[in-house]
Parts: sequence; C-alpha cells; structure tokens
Amino acid sequence: MNDTITILIHRVAGHAPESEVVVATDSEGTPLDLFWRRRLRDAERDNCCEVLSPAAPEPPAVDDWEEEPER
Repeated sequence: MNDTITILIHRVAGHAPESEVVVATDSEGTPLDLFWRRRLRDAERDNCCEVLSPAAPEPPAVDDWEEEPER
C-alpha cells in the first residue's frame, strides 16, 4: 500500500488556486507521479504549491511520551 501526501495549490496550471490534491507517494514520501515531483521542486523557487501533510507520521513531541513510573 502506498502512502499519500496532501498538497495545497497556489499556482499550478490545471488546478484551482487554494485547492488541495492528494498524491500517492513511495515509502520515503517521494511522489510517484513525475508531474508532482517536478512541481514540488519548482515550489522551492516560486512557491507554486506546498505540502500540507507529510507522508510519514512525525515522531511524537516530548510532551506526548509516557512518563516513567515512580519507583
């Protein structure tokens, strides 16, 4: 099963501004579609889109860790 990421569109031909697109990714979070790999590379320069949700879950924050039981 492939993972997915959600991309927020700012300026991409064929997509409405401020819309969201769900894109399939490999296990490392790289989009399977060459079009989206290129758009994300372009986004570093021209802010045409941005990733809203990562492919892999983020590690828990320190506050979410279980505390050690008192001895």
